[in-house]
Amino acid sequence: MEKKQIRKSPVFSIDAVVFATILVLGLLIVNVQAQQTSGTADTYKEGSGESTPVSRDAMLNANVDSFADRLHKNGGSLQEWMKLVRYYGVLGKNKKALKALADAKKDLRKNPQAVRRLNRFAKFLGLKS
Repeated sequence: MEKKQIRKSPVFSIDAVVFATILVLGLLIVNVQAQQTSGTADTYKEGSGESTPVSRDAMLNANVDSFADRLHKNGGSLQEWMKLVRYYGVLGKNKKALKALADAKKDLRKNPQAVRRLNRFAKFLGLKS
């Protein structure tokens, strides 16, 4: 009677599998970073739909300023004022955030609960009013 030989598959240690996984992830990260940096300002083409970080920042600042102008002109809800304060905070414009906070309190002065929420929100964001 003939004996069949059972072929054993190679056994990899956990360390080898982890190392291979880390290596593949590292290569993927390098590839993604290379793709992200390939669209720098030097390669910006007018009308191509690509934008530079500078133009994106300018557009973002213009949108926030437009939103602020609307709130200052027409007033706004508590949520809208909180958005504006948060936007300025995210953009690193703390003076404008404090000014928007003061304007929000002035606009919402007839609603003491809203003013209290603004104060708590300012404290949460670390703004000193």
